[in-house]
Amino acid sequence: MGSRSDEPGAYLNSRTGEVVPAFLTAEANVGQDGAVDVESEEWLFLVDDGESGWSDMAQFVECMPEGAVRDRLADAIEGRGAFSRFRRAVEAADLGDEWHAFSEDLKWGRARAELARLGIRI
Repeated sequence: MGSRSDEPGAYLNSRTGEVVPAFLTAEANVGQDGAVDVESEEWLFLVDDGESGWSDMAQFVECMPEGAVRDRLADAIEGRGAFSRFRRAVEAADLGDEWHAFSEDLKWGRARAELARLGIRI
């Protein structure tokens, strides 16, 4: 199987349910004693395409009520530097908790879809 620490994603232990980010499986990232060994068959690699970030921000903007805050968030996600501008706009609008909950919910949904694709019921 091999460590995929250079790719986004995580490993799922199909026996225990433990989830380990891929970067924690490489000695180069966390040292020999800190690396998680995911070589056994019970570990499954879950893909995170890394392309969802902008889409998640756009969906969040669409959920906002019409008005100045929504307009600022929509402007923030346009062009280069969108992630940092969006983060600052969310913080300025005091929407950090809402954004984090929204984003986490989307991530969990993608994880459930990936598990279903692999034939794993949770």
